[in-house]
Amino acid sequence: MSGLSSYPRSGAGGLNPAVKITKLLNDLGSAATLQDGRFIATQLMRELNLYCSGKASAGDKVDLCTAARDSLFKAKQAGVLDGFAFFEAMQLGADWFIKAFPFAQIAGTAQDISAFNKCAQTLESAGTLATLGDKRSASEEVGSISARYQMCALAGRDLYGSHFNPATAVGSTKYSVTRSNNQLLYARCAGPYNVNEILVVEVQGCDPIVIVAEAKGGGSTFGDANPHPTQSKPNVLAAGATTANRISQTDLAYAVSRAIYMSNAKSHNGSDVQKLRKEIGFLIQNAAFSKRLLYITARGQVKVISTNPFQADLTSEREHIKWI
Repeated sequence: MSGLSSYPRSGAGGLNPAVKITKLLNDLGSAATLQDGRFIATQLMRELNLYCSGKASAGDKVDLCTAARDSLFKAKQAGVLDGFAFFEAMQLGADWFIKAFPFAQIAGTAQDISAFNKCAQTLESAGTLATLGDKRSASEEVGSISARYQMCALAGRDLYGSHFNPATAVGSTKYSVTRSNNQLLYARCAGPYNVNEILVVEVQGCDPIVIVAEAKGGGSTFGDANPHPTQSKPNVLAAGATTANRISQTDLAYAVSRAIYMSNAKSHNGSDVQKLRKEIGFLIQNAAFSKRLLYITARGQVKVISTNPFQADLTSEREHIKWI
Protein backbone atom coordinates (compact mmCIF):
# COMPACT_ATOMS: atom_id res chain seq x y z
CA MET A 1 0.00 0.00 0.00
CA SER A 2 1.18 3.46 -0.73
CA GLY A 3 1.04 5.91 2.13
CA LEU A 4 -0.86 9.14 2.30
CA SER A 5 2.40 11.00 1.85
CA SER A 6 2.25 10.10 -1.84
CA TYR A 7 -0.71 12.40 -2.31
CA PRO A 8 -0.16 16.08 -3.16
CA ARG A 9 -0.74 18.27 -0.13
CA SER A 10 -1.22 21.65 -1.77
CA GLY A 11 -3.31 23.19 -4.50
CA ALA A 12 -7.05 22.46 -4.41
CA GLY A 13 -7.06 22.29 -8.19
CA GLY A 14 -10.29 20.35 -8.41
CA LEU A 15 -8.91 17.89 -10.96
CA ASN A 16 -7.32 15.40 -8.61
CA PRO A 17 -9.83 13.93 -6.10
CA ALA A 18 -7.02 12.94 -3.73
CA VAL A 19 -5.89 16.59 -3.60
CA LYS A 20 -9.40 17.68 -2.65
CA ILE A 21 -9.59 15.05 0.08
CA THR A 22 -6.18 15.95 1.49
CA LYS A 23 -7.17 19.63 1.63
CA LEU A 24 -10.41 18.72 3.39
CA LEU A 25 -8.47 16.61 5.90
CA ASN A 26 -6.31 19.63 6.67
CA ASP A 27 -9.38 21.88 6.92
CA LEU A 28 -11.04 19.44 9.31
CA GLY A 29 -7.99 19.53 11.54
CA SER A 30 -8.45 23.30 11.83
CA ALA A 31 -12.23 23.26 12.39
CA ALA A 32 -13.20 25.29 15.43
CA THR A 33 -16.95 24.79 15.62
CA LEU A 34 -19.45 21.97 15.27
CA GLN A 35 -20.99 23.74 12.28
CA ASP A 36 -17.60 23.88 10.53
CA GLY A 37 -16.90 20.24 11.33
CA ARG A 38 -20.23 19.05 9.95
CA PHE A 39 -19.82 21.07 6.75
CA ILE A 40 -16.30 19.79 6.09
CA ALA A 41 -17.20 16.19 6.98
CA THR A 42 -20.10 16.21 4.53
CA GLN A 43 -17.80 17.41 1.74
CA LEU A 44 -15.10 14.96 2.75
CA MET A 45 -17.37 11.93 2.63
CA ARG A 46 -18.79 12.97 -0.72
CA GLU A 47 -15.29 13.29 -2.20
CA LEU A 48 -14.14 10.06 -0.55
CA ASN A 49 -17.03 8.09 -2.05
CA LEU A 50 -16.34 9.62 -5.47
CA TYR A 51 -12.66 8.74 -5.14
CA CYS A 52 -13.46 5.14 -4.18
CA SER A 53 -15.76 4.78 -7.18
CA GLY A 54 -12.88 5.78 -9.46
CA LYS A 55 -9.87 4.01 -10.90
CA ALA A 56 -7.38 4.40 -8.06
CA SER A 57 -5.90 1.16 -6.76
CA ALA A 58 -7.70 -0.62 -3.95
CA GLY A 59 -4.63 -0.14 -1.75
CA ASP A 60 -4.64 3.62 -2.30
CA LYS A 61 -8.35 3.71 -1.48
CA VAL A 62 -7.66 1.90 1.80
CA ASP A 63 -4.96 4.44 2.69
CA LEU A 64 -7.14 7.46 2.03
CA CYS A 65 -10.18 5.96 3.80
CA THR A 66 -8.01 5.23 6.84
CA ALA A 67 -6.63 8.78 6.87
CA ALA A 68 -10.18 10.13 6.61
CA ARG A 69 -11.35 7.83 9.41
CA ASP A 70 -8.61 9.06 11.73
CA SER A 71 -9.27 12.73 10.98
CA LEU A 72 -13.03 12.35 11.38
CA PHE A 73 -12.59 10.37 14.59
CA LYS A 74 -10.23 12.98 16.06
CA ALA A 75 -12.68 15.74 15.13
CA LYS A 76 -15.46 13.91 16.94
CA GLN A 77 -13.32 13.32 20.01
CA ALA A 78 -12.42 17.04 19.96
CA GLY A 79 -16.10 17.99 19.93
CA VAL A 80 -16.14 19.68 16.51
CA LEU A 81 -18.03 16.84 14.84
CA ASP A 82 -20.97 14.62 15.69
CA GLY A 83 -22.55 11.75 13.83
CA PHE A 84 -20.78 8.70 12.42
CA ALA A 85 -18.92 9.87 9.31
CA PHE A 86 -15.70 8.30 10.65
CA PHE A 87 -17.55 4.98 11.00
CA GLU A 88 -18.66 5.21 7.37
CA ALA A 89 -15.09 5.91 6.26
CA MET A 90 -13.86 2.99 8.37
CA GLN A 91 -16.27 0.52 6.80
CA LEU A 92 -15.55 1.81 3.31
CA GLY A 93 -11.84 1.31 3.89
CA ALA A 94 -12.42 -2.18 5.33
CA ASP A 95 -14.35 -3.24 2.24
CA TRP A 96 -11.54 -2.07 -0.03
CA PHE A 97 -8.93 -3.74 2.20
CA ILE A 98 -10.60 -7.10 1.65
CA LYS A 99 -10.62 -6.50 -2.11
CA ALA A 100 -6.99 -5.41 -2.12
CA PHE A 101 -5.58 -7.98 0.29
CA PRO A 102 -7.22 -11.43 0.27
CA PHE A 103 -6.52 -13.42 3.41
CA ALA A 104 -4.12 -15.87 1.76
CA GLN A 105 -2.12 -13.09 0.11
CA ILE A 106 -1.15 -11.15 3.25
CA ALA A 107 2.45 -11.99 4.07
CA GLY A 108 1.92 -12.00 7.83
CA THR A 109 -0.91 -14.54 7.77
CA ALA A 110 1.33 -17.61 7.41
CA GLN A 111 0.67 -18.62 11.04
CA ASP A 112 -3.10 -18.27 10.68
CA ILE A 113 -3.07 -19.90 7.23
CA SER A 114 -1.37 -22.96 8.70
CA ALA A 115 -3.95 -23.12 11.49
CA PHE A 116 -6.78 -22.59 9.01
CA ASN A 117 -5.60 -25.44 6.75
CA LYS A 118 -5.52 -27.84 9.70
CA CYS A 119 -8.99 -26.74 10.77
CA ALA A 120 -10.33 -27.06 7.23
CA GLN A 121 -9.05 -30.63 6.91
CA THR A 122 -10.59 -31.48 10.30
CA LEU A 123 -13.95 -30.02 9.32
CA GLU A 124 -14.01 -31.76 5.95
CA SER A 125 -12.80 -35.14 7.21
CA ALA A 126 -15.19 -38.05 6.85
CA GLY A 127 -16.03 -40.96 9.10
CA THR A 128 -14.32 -41.19 12.45
CA LEU A 129 -11.19 -39.25 11.49
CA ALA A 130 -12.39 -36.31 13.58
CA THR A 131 -14.78 -36.28 16.52
CA LEU A 132 -17.63 -33.82 16.92
CA GLY A 133 -15.53 -32.12 19.58
CA ASP A 134 -12.61 -31.80 17.18
CA LYS A 135 -14.88 -30.27 14.56
CA ARG A 136 -16.45 -27.87 17.03
CA SER A 137 -13.01 -26.66 18.12
CA ALA A 138 -11.89 -26.34 14.50
CA SER A 139 -15.00 -24.35 13.63
CA GLU A 140 -14.40 -21.98 16.55
CA GLU A 141 -10.80 -21.48 15.45
CA VAL A 142 -11.90 -20.64 11.90
CA GLY A 143 -14.20 -18.02 13.41
CA SER A 144 -11.30 -16.51 15.35
CA ILE A 145 -9.13 -16.46 12.23
CA SER A 146 -11.91 -14.62 10.41
CA ALA A 147 -12.22 -12.12 13.26
CA ARG A 148 -8.52 -11.25 13.08
CA TYR A 149 -8.71 -10.76 9.31
CA GLN A 150 -11.73 -8.47 9.71
CA MET A 151 -9.89 -6.53 12.42
CA CYS A 152 -7.06 -5.90 9.94
CA ALA A 153 -9.60 -4.65 7.42
CA LEU A 154 -11.18 -2.26 9.92
CA ALA A 155 -7.78 -1.02 11.09
CA GLY A 156 -6.77 -0.52 7.46
CA ARG A 157 -3.48 -2.39 7.71
CA ASP A 158 -1.80 -5.76 8.16
CA LEU A 159 -1.67 -6.40 11.91
CA TYR A 160 -0.30 -9.93 11.85
CA GLY A 161 3.35 -9.03 12.32
CA SER A 162 2.74 -6.32 14.91
CA HIS A 163 -0.26 -7.55 16.90
CA PHE A 164 -1.47 -11.11 16.25
CA ASN A 165 1.62 -13.24 15.67
CA PRO A 166 3.61 -11.82 18.63
CA ALA A 167 0.78 -12.62 21.07
CA THR A 168 2.13 -14.70 23.92
CA ALA A 169 0.22 -17.17 26.06
CA VAL A 170 -0.65 -16.15 29.59
CA GLY A 171 0.84 -18.93 31.66
CA SER A 172 -0.37 -22.34 30.50
CA THR A 173 -3.80 -21.02 29.49
CA LYS A 174 -5.33 -20.32 26.08
CA TYR A 175 -5.39 -16.59 26.79
CA SER A 176 -2.85 -14.62 24.78
CA VAL A 177 -1.84 -10.97 24.70
CA THR A 178 0.38 -8.53 22.80
CA ARG A 179 1.73 -5.41 24.48
CA SER A 180 3.87 -2.43 23.52
CA ASN A 181 5.47 -0.31 26.23
CA ASN A 182 3.30 -2.23 28.70
CA GLN A 183 0.11 -1.14 26.88
CA LEU A 184 -2.31 -3.77 25.63
CA LEU A 185 -2.55 -3.90 21.82
CA TYR A 186 -4.40 -7.17 21.29
CA ALA A 187 -5.75 -10.04 23.35
CA ARG A 188 -7.54 -13.29 22.75
CA CYS A 189 -9.65 -14.70 25.56
CA ALA A 190 -10.55 -18.29 26.27
CA GLY A 191 -13.40 -19.67 28.32
CA PRO A 192 -17.09 -18.79 28.47
CA TYR A 193 -18.64 -15.39 29.18
CA ASN A 194 -15.63 -13.36 28.01
CA VAL A 195 -15.21 -11.34 24.84
CA ASN A 196 -13.41 -13.38 22.17
CA GLU A 197 -10.93 -10.91 20.67
CA ILE A 198 -10.01 -7.32 21.48
CA LEU A 199 -7.90 -4.91 19.44
CA VAL A 200 -6.65 -1.43 20.28
CA VAL A 201 -6.30 0.79 17.18
CA GLU A 202 -4.03 3.75 17.81
CA VAL A 203 -5.13 7.10 16.37
CA GLN A 204 -2.43 9.76 16.58
CA GLY A 205 -3.46 12.70 18.68
CA CYS A 206 -6.31 11.13 20.66
CA ASP A 207 -7.37 8.08 22.62
CA PRO A 208 -7.51 4.83 20.61
CA ILE A 209 -10.41 3.01 19.01
CA VAL A 210 -11.20 -0.27 20.76
CA ILE A 211 -12.58 -3.12 18.65
CA VAL A 212 -14.25 -6.12 20.29
CA ALA A 213 -15.01 -9.14 18.11
CA GLU A 214 -17.33 -12.07 18.71
CA ALA A 215 -16.13 -14.91 16.48
CA LYS A 216 -18.40 -17.51 14.91
CA GLY A 217 -17.39 -20.44 12.76
CA GLY A 218 -19.40 -22.41 10.23
CA GLY A 219 -23.13 -22.30 10.82
CA SER A 220 -22.99 -21.72 14.58
CA THR A 221 -25.80 -19.55 15.89
CA PHE A 222 -25.72 -16.48 18.09
CA GLY A 223 -26.72 -16.92 21.69
CA ASP A 224 -27.69 -14.50 24.43
CA ALA A 225 -26.66 -13.78 27.98
CA ASN A 226 -27.84 -12.43 31.29
CA PRO A 227 -27.44 -8.61 31.24
CA HIS A 228 -26.30 -8.69 34.87
CA PRO A 229 -23.64 -11.41 35.05
CA THR A 230 -22.40 -12.55 38.41
CA GLN A 231 -19.08 -14.10 39.24
CA SER A 232 -20.64 -17.43 40.21
CA LYS A 233 -23.38 -17.91 37.59
CA PRO A 234 -22.83 -15.40 34.79
CA ASN A 235 -25.20 -16.99 32.30
CA VAL A 236 -28.12 -17.67 34.64
CA LEU A 237 -31.00 -15.21 34.86
CA ALA A 238 -30.55 -12.76 37.70
CA ALA A 239 -33.37 -12.17 40.13
CA GLY A 240 -36.20 -10.38 38.37
CA ALA A 241 -34.73 -10.87 34.89
CA THR A 242 -36.64 -12.63 32.13
CA THR A 243 -35.65 -14.28 28.88
CA ALA A 244 -37.05 -11.20 27.11
CA ASN A 245 -34.35 -8.90 28.48
CA ARG A 246 -31.37 -11.16 27.89
CA ILE A 247 -28.75 -9.64 25.62
CA SER A 248 -28.11 -11.12 22.19
CA GLN A 249 -24.53 -11.66 21.05
CA THR A 250 -25.41 -9.45 18.08
CA ASP A 251 -26.09 -6.47 20.36
CA LEU A 252 -23.48 -3.86 21.24
CA ALA A 253 -24.58 -4.15 24.87
CA TYR A 254 -23.28 -7.73 24.84
CA ALA A 255 -19.68 -6.52 24.68
CA VAL A 256 -20.27 -4.12 27.56
CA SER A 257 -22.00 -6.79 29.68
CA ARG A 258 -19.03 -9.13 29.14
CA ALA A 259 -16.68 -6.31 30.09
CA ILE A 260 -18.53 -5.77 33.36
CA TYR A 261 -18.28 -9.47 34.11
CA MET A 262 -14.57 -9.56 33.27
CA SER A 263 -13.74 -6.47 35.30
CA ASN A 264 -15.35 -8.13 38.35
CA ALA A 265 -13.01 -11.11 38.10
CA LYS A 266 -11.48 -12.17 41.40
CA SER A 267 -7.70 -12.24 41.41
CA HIS A 268 -7.09 -15.59 43.06
CA ASN A 269 -3.52 -15.48 44.35
CA GLY A 270 -2.73 -12.72 41.87
CA SER A 271 -3.62 -14.85 38.83
CA ASP A 272 -2.22 -13.32 35.62
CA VAL A 273 -5.33 -14.44 33.75
CA GLN A 274 -7.65 -12.72 36.20
CA LYS A 275 -5.54 -9.57 36.07
CA LEU A 276 -5.77 -9.63 32.28
CA ARG A 277 -9.53 -10.16 32.36
CA LYS A 278 -9.92 -7.20 34.72
CA GLU A 279 -7.72 -5.04 32.51
CA ILE A 280 -9.72 -5.92 29.38
CA GLY A 281 -13.01 -5.37 31.17
CA PHE A 282 -12.06 -1.87 32.29
CA LEU A 283 -10.54 -1.07 28.87
CA ILE A 284 -13.84 -1.88 27.12
CA GLN A 285 -15.94 0.00 29.65
CA ASN A 286 -13.75 3.10 29.37
CA ALA A 287 -13.98 2.94 25.57
CA ALA A 288 -17.77 2.64 25.77
CA PHE A 289 -18.01 5.56 28.19
CA SER A 290 -15.95 7.82 25.89
CA LYS A 291 -17.67 6.53 22.73
CA ARG A 292 -14.63 4.78 21.26
CA LEU A 293 -16.01 1.23 21.19
CA LEU A 294 -16.69 -0.78 18.04
CA TYR A 295 -18.30 -4.23 18.27
CA ILE A 296 -18.35 -6.74 15.44
CA THR A 297 -19.44 -10.31 14.94
CA ALA A 298 -17.24 -12.08 12.41
CA ARG A 299 -18.07 -15.40 10.79
CA GLY A 300 -15.51 -17.67 9.19
CA GLN A 301 -16.30 -20.61 6.95
CA VAL A 302 -14.33 -23.11 4.92
CA LYS A 303 -14.66 -23.04 1.14
CA VAL A 304 -13.19 -26.21 -0.38
CA ILE A 305 -11.43 -25.51 -3.66
CA SER A 306 -9.95 -28.94 -4.31
CA THR A 307 -10.13 -32.34 -2.61
CA ASN A 308 -7.09 -33.92 -4.27
CA PRO A 309 -4.84 -32.35 -3.26
CA PHE A 310 -6.90 -30.77 -0.52
CA GLN A 311 -7.11 -27.01 -0.83
CA ALA A 312 -9.48 -24.60 0.90
CA ASP A 313 -10.00 -20.88 1.32
CA LEU A 314 -11.44 -18.75 4.10
CA THR A 315 -14.82 -17.12 3.60
CA SER A 316 -14.87 -14.21 6.05
CA GLU A 317 -17.81 -11.94 6.78
CA ARG A 318 -18.67 -9.10 9.17
CA GLU A 319 -22.22 -10.06 10.04
CA HIS A 320 -22.92 -7.32 12.56
CA ILE A 321 -20.99 -4.13 13.20
CA LYS A 322 -22.03 -1.52 15.75
CA TRP A 323 -20.56 1.59 17.28
CA ILE A 324 -21.47 3.11 20.61
